[in-house]
Amino acid sequence: MYLDPRPGSRWVIIPWDLDWLWGSTTGEMYARMPLSFPIDGVAIGASQASRPPGPITAPLHKDTGFYQEYERRLRIELGRRFTKDHVLNKIDEMQTLLWNDVKLIERQTSTTQTRRYDLIRSSYADIKRFVTQRWDYLDGVLPVSVEDWALY
Repeated sequence: MYLDPRPGSRWVIIPWDLDWLWGSTTGEMYARMPLSFPIDGVAIGASQASRPPGPITAPLHKDTGFYQEYERRLRIELGRRFTKDHVLNKIDEMQTLLWNDVKLIERQTSTTQTRRYDLIRSSYADIKRFVTQRWDYLDGVLPVSVEDWALY
């Protein structure tokens, strides 16, 4: 995390391990990280992603009340700020921002940046594929509140 020293500035989280951030460990996409991962560090089906339990997250998630609230709130946010459409639209906005930046570079340098466009397109396709797979996985494993059950 980074805090700009100017008064009134906010903390910024800067991911440093982008291959793991988007679920890519050894060139494969790993979007099925189990909800129990903070407790036991076991990445089912991807042993290269397993690790010892976190010294802070494991005790928190072992508390039944905390863990149930974690699952409940994760489910709620999956239907609010983290709907598939919302997240994919944000990703598209970032891709467009980068493409516009490349267009400016092309105009200023009188060059064609075909490789850069291809890298952006490829990277964002990977991110969108991961988000879609992760969202589908979470939607399938998170509990649904009785209040949200459809009545037939």
